[in-house]
Amino acid sequence: MAKRVEWNGMFRDNPFTPSNIKDQLLDVVSKGTIRDEDIIAALKKDGMEFAEESVADIILRYRKKSAEFAQEGYCITNELFQITPKVTGVFENINSTFDPNVHKCAFTITAGSALQAAAQNVSVKIVGVKESGGAKIGCVTDSLTGIKNENVTIGDDVIIEGAKIKIQDETDALQGVFFIGEDGVEHRVERRLMTNNPGTVVARVPQDVTEGNVRLVIRTKFSSGNKVLANLREIAYAYPLKATKASS
Repeated sequence: MAKRVEWNGMFRDNPFTPSNIKDQLLDVVSKGTIRDEDIIAALKKDGMEFAEESVADIILRYRKKSAEFAQEGYCITNELFQITPKVTGVFENINSTFDPNVHKCAFTITAGSALQAAAQNVSVKIVGVKESGGAKIGCVTDSLTGIKNENVTIGDDVIIEGAKIKIQDETDALQGVFFIGEDGVEHRVERRLMTNNPGTVVARVPQDVTEGNVRLVIRTKFSSGNKVLANLREIAYAYPLKATKASS
């Protein structure tokens, strides 16, 4: 039976859709880098009877000879990978010639059958959001209804997720979570935050917020680690939220 394994993954912004701040790509969290000597040592531990120096020499010779064949224009194929020569760059027409200033010789490397089969036995666990360097609000969840990025319930909690959104000092009236109505009136969350972390803030929507569209803004001096900003940073959620009262 094939071995089942699990990869850890972290979300990051999708750079291909700059107008959409919600969608994410997932990066696999690497467990480290394995080199030839690590594989040889593992084989030795598993009971390999060949001398480690001999195996290292064979691998070196194999790599060099494979590179020579690929350079000559051959495709290299085995269960781990397939190497195919290619030329990049656009040719204007069928009479064009190779121009090293425009075109480049390269190789395409794709997974072989063994790696493709291995990928079928991998599950993925989401472990967080990758630090992108910037502060942002990425998701707002109404804790009463579970609805994301649409509604907030007056007098109930909202779960705010993002990056660098922690309130550095809750006692500072200039810092905090604010709901701003269409009339421009700001309603600061005065109740102590249920959760106040760099990636998650849980706040109670003030009772005096008026029903209708509101903007969510966080103001803080938090940066990262123990760093404190000299000036306030304002982090505004990009979309309006609808404030409603809980159904009786």
